[in-house]
Amino acid sequence: LGGEFYRWEFAAAIAGRVMGVQPFNQPNVQQAKDLTDAELARFLESGDSPNNMAFDSLAML
Repeated sequence: LGGEFYRWEFAAAIAGRVMGVQPFNQPNVQQAKDLTDAELARFLESGDSPNNMAFDSLAML
């Protein structure tokens, strides 16, 4: 199993190099975390869901 992980990680690195992209780069990760934290804090304070959408946790499963 470890060999398969290595094979596909290596393949992703080579394919990214050929295409001129960094396949392991995670742009805007911190920004997304900060926005999520702010939205969760707003929800905990006001109780309103994002965009005032009502959602059922069972329906999300």
